[in-house]
Amino acid sequence: MKKQGPFESASHGRSPVRKPELSRRRKVRRPSPVVVAVVVVAVLLAALASLTWFGPPSVRTSVVAAFRSVFAHAEATPAPTSTPEPTRSPTTSPTTSPAPTLSPSLSPSPSPTPMPVSTPVPTITPRPTTAAFTKLPAVNTAKILYRPDLSKYVGQPKSSTSLDGITVFVDAGHGGYTTSITDVGATYAGVKEASVNWQVAQKVKADLEAWGAHVIMTRTADDQFRSLHYRVARVAQEVFRIHKQLVGGSDLTELERLEALFTPSLLLNTDSYSGNGRSVYKGLGARPDLRTILDIENQHKDIVFVALHCNSLPTSTKVHGLSVYWASRNAIFNDELALSKNSSVTDKYPLNPSYQFYDDTARRKFAIELRDRILALCPDLAVPDARDGQIPEGNYAVLREENVVSALVEMGYLTNAADSALLTSDEYQTKIAQGVADGIYAYYCS
Repeated sequence: MKKQGPFESASHGRSPVRKPELSRRRKVRRPSPVVVAVVVVAVLLAALASLTWFGPPSVRTSVVAAFRSVFAHAEATPAPTSTPEPTRSPTTSPTTSPAPTLSPSLSPSPSPTPMPVSTPVPTITPRPTTAAFTKLPAVNTAKILYRPDLSKYVGQPKSSTSLDGITVFVDAGHGGYTTSITDVGATYAGVKEASVNWQVAQKVKADLEAWGAHVIMTRTADDQFRSLHYRVARVAQEVFRIHKQLVGGSDLTELERLEALFTPSLLLNTDSYSGNGRSVYKGLGARPDLRTILDIENQHKDIVFVALHCNSLPTSTKVHGLSVYWASRNAIFNDELALSKNSSVTDKYPLNPSYQFYDDTARRKFAIELRDRILALCPDLAVPDARDGQIPEGNYAVLREENVVSALVEMGYLTNAADSALLTSDEYQTKIAQGVADGIYAYYCS
């Protein structure tokens, strides 16, 4: 049998007795605290395991709770180890269930810097620039539903049916004296423009109806105010009345939606920028819905619009004579472009592209026919520009915001004594009215 050393156990399991001379020669080494802790823990674990597996359920529950408490304390109290190196990965120490929030490195990657976002500029008050105001293409965007046959009027002699099927809007400019809004137009030497316009308009209506035309007056009394936007909305209302008779289903629903957009101008009867009196016509240019409305109006070639006005120039009473204006694409765009860049104009928003699908050829022809027929009966109103064939263009709301064939007649100057005498004469008013009616007849029948 091999001789046992001083710390080896005998085969029967008892510990050997340390020799006294060995204790006297050197200091006895005490067990390391770590070893003691390991032994204690091992004993406790063995005891607890026995209780857990073989003890009653209540004891088992207590043991489990004790284990959880011990391990929680151990996790909360870190072991006295050296500080880990910065480059060490937490995955080098095996764990039973790695925490999902751990990063793969103790040095987290920097978050990406977000791109700067600029604050959006409000679209209702953009600063005007030349590039911001553009033209819409001069093309139709509305479904074609109405194609009147105008060839049947060509060559018709003057009779009670010559203009049967033609609708004429007679727009007596200004109006309103005792209403909450007063608009008498130009006044000079006690003569009110609105009254002269109304008197001539009534005569025009009678002449046209005698030839079978359907006449619509934008105002029905001398003392009646009608806003500019009421007048153009009244044109749209008539166009849509006819148009809605031609469609059904979704097309009718769309027409009713568009009609609701200009109806406030009829109900509110105001040109005020605040509120909704300008409705779909508000601002420069035409938004998509207004473009569609104007495109639909363009189909109704059997409707014309004539506005009657008197001129005034108190600073130069010698200026006189007749002027007939029409609104061309270029005249409208150039004027709107200038307004878009004018910082003193505050009622121009929103800025939309300039509408361009006007029938310039038809509008110019209509204006020429009116001028020539009036001057044929009223030569005293002729001026050099009229005699040499010039026909002025202008950007007028009542011509711009509707898209039937139209013109504006300035019958003469109230500030000129000779013109004023003619304009207030019943005889000359009759001649002017006859000239307007003749011009409309010539436009369709000659």
